[in-house]
Amino acid sequence: MIIHLPARKFIAITGVDTLEFLQNIITNDVYGGDITASYLLTPQGKYIADFMVVKWQNGVIIDLYAGHLPAVAQCFKTMKLKARVEFAMNNNLQVYSDLTGNETGNETGMADPRHPNMGVRIYSETPLNAATDTHVYITRRIENLVAEGPDDYTADSLVMNYPINNMVSFAKGCFVGQEVTARMKYRHLAKYGLTKIEKPHNYMGPWQSGQNMIDGAGNMLGRLCSTTPQMALLYQRLVQHDD
Repeated sequence: MIIHLPARKFIAITGVDTLEFLQNIITNDVYGGDITASYLLTPQGKYIADFMVVKWQNGVIIDLYAGHLPAVAQCFKTMKLKARVEFAMNNNLQVYSDLTGNETGNETGMADPRHPNMGVRIYSETPLNAATDTHVYITRRIENLVAEGPDDYTADSLVMNYPINNMVSFAKGCFVGQEVTARMKYRHLAKYGLTKIEKPHNYMGPWQSGQNMIDGAGNMLGRLCSTTPQMALLYQRLVQHDD
């Protein structure tokens, strides 16, 4: 099944310093394959956005959630300094997810690097015959603990509290927010985690992203993230064990 992902926008970056520019600021290594999943963080290690970096024509495309576009574009412009790069919007491009893992026709299909079960992402400047209901895509993300966008992350999120899903490289060198991120990894400082839950049949509380999930005794279980009518990702405090 091919699913259109309409809530995405695309920043085109071109210029001789494109890869070096990105390599110095985002969390993952862009010199590897044709598609890379990564974060952009604040210097304090907090989440700004998650996105795909796609090598496209004579540069790269940043495939990101539409709501993150203004913040990411501003960060890129601020961090550009003397880098020989140019930014532009690509308003013709669309992205689709093929969860069967098959490439389609002559379009560009690339394996989603976050998880083997996430199929391929297809980029096309001409519309494809695709489903518009994204619940199947969201369900696949939930099943495989793949967090994405503002339903799962907040402005205060520290990404080491989430499954990293091949989105951070600790071998590539510096990136913005590296100090905090590396400290959390190597000192095992994560206090929260993401888990998959099914909606209890008798649960009467709100069932949507951003809502706190409360049990029958009034105890907070965590914050709901991505949801479908049947399941959700839950962001919850980890149980701390004494040594």
